[in-house]
Amino acid sequence: MPLKSSNRKETKSCNSSLPSSASSSSEGRMTFCPSIVSPVLEEDFGHFERAGGLTLVPSSLPSVFSLLCVCRPQVPVKHEHVVFCKMSNFQLDLYRLFIRSPEIKKLLRGSGSQPLKAIGILKKLCNHPDLLDLPSDLEGSEELFPEGYVPRDRRNVNPELSGKMMVLQRFLETIRATTNDKIVLISNYTQTLDVFERMCRANRWGNFRLDGTMTVSKRQKLVDKFNDPEGKEFIFLLSSKAGGCGLNLIGANRLVLFDPDWNPASDQQALARVWRDGQKKSCKCKEKG
Repeated sequence: MPLKSSNRKETKSCNSSLPSSASSSSEGRMTFCPSIVSPVLEEDFGHFERAGGLTLVPSSLPSVFSLLCVCRPQVPVKHEHVVFCKMSNFQLDLYRLFIRSPEIKKLLRGSGSQPLKAIGILKKLCNHPDLLDLPSDLEGSEELFPEGYVPRDRRNVNPELSGKMMVLQRFLETIRATTNDKIVLISNYTQTLDVFERMCRANRWGNFRLDGTMTVSKRQKLVDKFNDPEGKEFIFLLSSKAGGCGLNLIGANRLVLFDPDWNPASDQQALARVWRDGQKKSCKCKEKG
């Protein structure tokens, strides 16, 4: 079986199958790792079998593993950035209203409050006010509405009402105008993907969308179309819950994680959608906060 893990985990696997193979992690590294991680010269490839970009080397422990995978350094460098975005004036007004609300006072007293609901409201408010059910979620917020504002507008985007959305739109406009790069936009909320879609339609940006409503049989076809270098769609909208694992979106070399998940491991899985085997360009991943 192929091994794609750390040396320590490989040593533990060896010990579980063959207890006498190595008594400790350090001994395991000294025993097995030199032959596993030693560089493989180009002229030596004739002695090995190739499969999927990996060089398969006959294992020195046939009773434990039939093959060990030696991964050659084929993935380009990845740059990760955390971008802190200032809230819009409308967002700040709604935030101040919320922290003065009776719900927050109950939360601070620890009686009759719903902390998870409060956190959900704050997360949606940070993304875009249109994600909230105004004025129901924030009583009295109708007095703060900008002139002409329609809550939960299904046709217009209004990026100026969200600091994160303004930064994202300028970012996408710059990429579209100056490069031929493709980008993956990831969010925890399908409502946020709806806002992204409206932004793409308003700017006539070709895009694909994958969320929990798409069947498994259609997902790979969508991924293949996006990864096609000749494809015109340069944005892939992805729900982190639906596509956090298993997708290979190497057609893009840029990724924006619009909102973080409760579990940091989920964010790392999402960030790895473009930085995978087969990627040819250096990757730039941005997390907005």
